[in-house]
Parts: sequence; structure tokens; C-alpha cells
Amino acid sequence: VVPEVEALLVNTSRNLRHHWIVPVDECFRLVALVRREWRGLSGGGRVWPAVEEFFAGLAERP
Repeated sequence: VVPEVEALLVNTSRNLRHHWIVPVDECFRLVALVRREWRGLSGGGRVWPAVEEFFAGLAERP
């Protein structure tokens, strides 16, 4: 991991254990997605499908 350029991103939602080394920008993109979709105390019905779609996109990358 290159300091200030890359990050270790770990998906532990729904009992998953996936991880990637990604550009820091991807982490900020995930934070923005959660902030945009989160509703109420538990996140509502839109946030978790959006997060799953985000991580599915990472899994499809080479």
C-alpha cells in the first residue's frame, strides 16, 4: 500500500470477508455513496443495495 495514495478497503458487511487495495479516491467514493443513500438510524432500504453494488464493481475489476 502506497501511503496517501492507496488504502486497504475491507468489506465485512453481511458476514463477508473481502478486501482490496484501492486508490484512496475509491474510499472517498464509498463514503459519499453512504452519505447520499443513508436514511434514518439503520440506513434504510437504499443504502445496503448501493454498498453491495459498489463492492460488486470492485470485485469485477482486474
